[in-house]
Amino acid sequence: MIKPSYLLTGPELGEKKAYIDSIRTEIKKQYGDEIEEYTFYPYDSNMNDVIGTAESLSMFSSFKLIFINDTAELKK
Repeated sequence: MIKPSYLLTGPELGEKKAYIDSIRTEIKKQYGDEIEEYTFYPYDSNMNDVIGTAESLSMFSSFKLIFINDTAELKK
């Protein structure tokens, strides 16, 4: 089952990549559609851009994957 959001922490990039690949595979199996993917970084992105991307409708796919990388860099 595809959940609306995931939080993947820790340094193990190989395990995270494998898990994300399994999510992509499940999405394609359920929706049979192309997936739009967006990557944001806290130090060069505005949260309004991230939220706007998540809320906007797509003309080309029925599913989006939005990655926010390096969240350890977030400051209060």
